[in-house]
Amino acid sequence: MDTRRIVLFVIFSFSIMMLWDAWQRKDAPIETNSTQIATTTVPSATSPVAVNEDAQFKLEKGKRIQVETDLFHAEIDTYGADLRRLVLLKHRANDIKEGNFVLMDDAASPLFYVAQTGLKGQDLPTHHTVFNTTNTQYTLQPDADVLEVRFSAPSVNNINVDKVYTFHRNSYVVDVTYEIKNGSTNAISPSVYYQIIHDNQSNQGTALMPTFTGGAYYNEADKYKKLKFEEMKKKPLSIQTNDGWVGLVQHYFVSAWIPKEGLTRKFYTSELTEKYYSIGTMSTINSIPAGGAVTIPARLYAGPQIHQDLVAAAPGLEYTVDYGWLTIIASPLFWVLAMIQKLVHNWGVAIINRVFKSGCGRG
Repeated sequence: MDTRRIVLFVIFSFSIMMLWDAWQRKDAPIETNSTQIATTTVPSATSPVAVNEDAQFKLEKGKRIQVETDLFHAEIDTYGADLRRLVLLKHRANDIKEGNFVLMDDAASPLFYVAQTGLKGQDLPTHHTVFNTTNTQYTLQPDADVLEVRFSAPSVNNINVDKVYTFHRNSYVVDVTYEIKNGSTNAISPSVYYQIIHDNQSNQGTALMPTFTGGAYYNEADKYKKLKFEEMKKKPLSIQTNDGWVGLVQHYFVSAWIPKEGLTRKFYTSELTEKYYSIGTMSTINSIPAGGAVTIPARLYAGPQIHQDLVAAAPGLEYTVDYGWLTIIASPLFWVLAMIQKLVHNWGVAIINRVFKSGCGRG
């Protein structure tokens, strides 16, 4: 190889190493100690969740429901039917040690990352409600493409509410649906909220390549916006919009709540404690008459920042991909690596393969 090609090969190889380093970061080992955080307040229809730093409580925990699909190992708690732990089965924690990448967990050592939903209104279940479900283990069967996990709230005044998770084969999108049957004698006017809670310490990259971890939202008016935890502390988000999503972004991974299209929504953030923050969206639902029923659908994207998957999930979600100062070369390069990784299921092998072809392929 001539000098020019050697220099290009060195630059290319260094860039590959930087990208690989970003993929190799691993959270501290997860412990099972009880988690102490401020109990998250049900958001009001007119203001974000209020900060309550003095009131420290255990995060409410009930039975853990295990869910296994081709892409996920999920744990849903009967308290609120919250998504408390999510493991990505197609992604390694790193390329040296065994174990899959943990996207969400409520162990708080230091990662604290959960997805919550609830309904606001008299006699309606929130994320503090204890739900019931038929089984403790749900598995996507080899001959099935869909797995439904149904939770039922205790009936109050003949108002029956089910919260249904629907997992799909080969998809990082999970449908989360409320089914409300108003068996009372009066009309009810519920609001629905979806929020993500995250600590302000974990998933910050490495010393070699620090990365952004924080909130994000998108709508047609404001386009894509990122929110640092410090910004949530200084000036909580509170905007009204007719479209878009809210989420939590970290390097190469994202989770986002995507409400039903056409539903007016309010995006909000809140500092729950000095370490824990929430970002969410709330919508008011049309009045449900006595004897009436309504279904409220939403979607949760939780997984890697794969461009075609993000585009398919929601408008603007592809903007969560952020390569920092490597943006010029990283976007096409990462696409190539992603294709190789799908074949070998190992980012290290994918990178070595790409370097070999680039540097040595022309002799």
